[in-house]
Amino acid sequence: MIAARVLVDPRVPADLVAVAAIQDRFRIEAASQRPFLAPEYETESLDRTRRALLDLAAELTSFERSFGRREDVDPVHHLIGTAAAGAACPTPRRRTWVCRRSSPSVCTS
Repeated sequence: MIAARVLVDPRVPADLVAVAAIQDRFRIEAASQRPFLAPEYETESLDRTRRALLDLAAELTSFERSFGRREDVDPVHHLIGTAAAGAACPTPRRRTWVCRRSSPSVCTS
């Protein structure tokens, strides 16, 4: 799995345009000529589990104890935090903004 995260201030339209331009330049190159064939997952239970984790995340007031050193992290909070893509947001002062690439003007916190 590969993930790329570009932070943006959704209140600044120029930031949204800049992020879209950056995302358009993302490229992945492989040394192998063999194509990647993703396995056919049973998506119904995956989606059900993801929804349940996101429902739990919606009730959290922060991602405290979700990320950090092993001894500082609560495993359940980590599971919920990673499902909610809240990586590296340990305090409520920081927010993760998710923008749909197809519509950069639509952002949610």
